[in-house]
Amino acid sequence: LLGSPDANPWTELFQKELNFQFSYGSEFGGSPAIVNQHPLPGERTRYASEPDDPLLQTYGLIAYRPNLGGTGHVLIIEGVNMAGTQAAGAWLLNPDEMGPLLERAKGPGGVIRPFEILIETRNIAANASRPSIVSMRIAPL
Repeated sequence: LLGSPDANPWTELFQKELNFQFSYGSEFGGSPAIVNQHPLPGERTRYASEPDDPLLQTYGLIAYRPNLGGTGHVLIIEGVNMAGTQAAGAWLLNPDEMGPLLERAKGPGGVIRPFEILIETRNIAANASRPSIVSMRIAPL
């Protein structure tokens, strides 16, 4: 599923299952955000594109979760804006970046466990520049 809930309503069906949940941002003055439900030490509770940020940072998310019927999985790629979604998609399709993370997510028998990856990038003219990983959550064994 590509796009945040405002662009792709199907992703809304999975938001409650995620640690990094998309927020329309009304509680933050209208700016969309990714809310970290259970921050680890050093993590923030909210990741958003701030209008006064000189670095123009923005955020995207890659989530691999069980589907609603429990018969397979769904892959979600979303961002707080177009550049955030682009960064998440680019990260996912880069084997040098994604390969080691998939190795970490492998469970018994090589099965990929559900995971979430929060990506940070700079928003340069609505394009992602220099994406990097902020945090990753992997479902326990």
